[in-house]
Amino acid sequence: AAQQTKVPTYVVITMRSDFLGDCARFRGLPEAISDSQYLIPRMTRDELQAVITGPVYVRGGSIAPSLVQRLLNDVGDDMDQLPVLQHALMRAWDHWGCNNPDARPIELSDLETIGGMAEALSRHAEEAYRSLATDHDRTIAERLFKCLTERGPDNREIRRPTQLSRIAAIANANPAKVVRVIDVFRALGRSFLMPPHGIDLEGDSIIDISHESLIRQWKRLGTWVEEEAESRATYLRLIEAARLHGAGKAGLWGEPDITYVEQWQEREAPNATWAERYACGFEDAIEFLLASRQREAQRREEEERRRQAELVAAREKQAAAEAFAAAQSQATERAQADATRMKWIGGVIGLLLLVAVILLYVAYGANKSAENARIKALLAQNQVERSLRFLLGEQLLEQVRDIGRSTILEQVREEIKGLDQETAMIRGLRQRNNGDVESMQGHLAKSITLFQQALQLI
Repeated sequence: AAQQTKVPTYVVITMRSDFLGDCARFRGLPEAISDSQYLIPRMTRDELQAVITGPVYVRGGSIAPSLVQRLLNDVGDDMDQLPVLQHALMRAWDHWGCNNPDARPIELSDLETIGGMAEALSRHAEEAYRSLATDHDRTIAERLFKCLTERGPDNREIRRPTQLSRIAAIANANPAKVVRVIDVFRALGRSFLMPPHGIDLEGDSIIDISHESLIRQWKRLGTWVEEEAESRATYLRLIEAARLHGAGKAGLWGEPDITYVEQWQEREAPNATWAERYACGFEDAIEFLLASRQREAQRREEEERRRQAELVAAREKQAAAEAFAAAQSQATERAQADATRMKWIGGVIGLLLLVAVILLYVAYGANKSAENARIKALLAQNQVERSLRFLLGEQLLEQVRDIGRSTILEQVREEIKGLDQETAMIRGLRQRNNGDVESMQGHLAKSITLFQQALQLI
């Protein structure tokens, strides 16, 4: 239309300067822009002040100078803040209109109540989100805004206009429910989404965010953009792994990759319609994930069986060790008991040895006593013979023997002979008691008595 000359047609395109490089994707567009490009100059502080106060005065209101200075300082040299300024002024105007507008101008307190320039847009969008009736509606809103935004290759948040029918398919929701959620964000006084309020939406209607400032200012939407970027990266990695596995260049996944992707599936609920935004092959990726999950399940079963076997072996080993320890304990107890018994036996043996020594000593004493008695008996015999010789003389003694009176002396000799035999027996046995000694003493006494009788005969 711009190249024909019959009808005077003019095409006006408004574009942010940071998107000029993208014009190269369209043949002829860079040349057309170069022939008629007009860069909007930066606004001065006075022009910004006119932008702030002009609409207020047109509507018959007034604004406090302190508020004007605050807004000028907040904007600074960042021209990207103009949409944010517009939204903050609208919110401050609405608050002022509900709080005695006839008695005062729009003041700094009105701006601070709605969150100032830094929070006004985010709070307003959050109010719309929280006004949704059910959790399902809030889930649709999340899917909706994730469809309408993305992070470009240069890590810049940008809009992504999408058909209503595709949004409903991605959100797994009925189109009528999606429209109901969209209407909340494009109601009067909000206009976060396009087309604006009052335009009916159909399945082929293009839904878009009114300005990128909403992406940068609404904190919840910033989080959703980050999550969508991570979801995209996860899906592309899954697609690449499935492709390499199909080509025989890589194996199936294991842990923790399977768990991570399963959690991603449960959290994001991706489907084929969503996957088409980034890459084809969604079905192959899901089959690869299923095969990886089955192989991992088999590996876990084998590992569990091995673990159970090891556990049984460990229990048997422990039981054997406990039995061995019990046997060792019993053996130790028996050894201690044997040691105690040996101590008692040793004590008894020692006592017996002591008794034996005492008895030996007593026997030795008895032996000595018997020997002494024998010696005394011999001495007595000799004394008797000497006495007879002294008193009778050898001839008379011979006569006594001849007449039979010497039988007394023979009896003495017999007693002494019996004493010698008993003494020999004591030496051999070493165990006779004191009665043996008394017996020997009795023999000695008997010899003395015979001696005295012999003396009486003389």
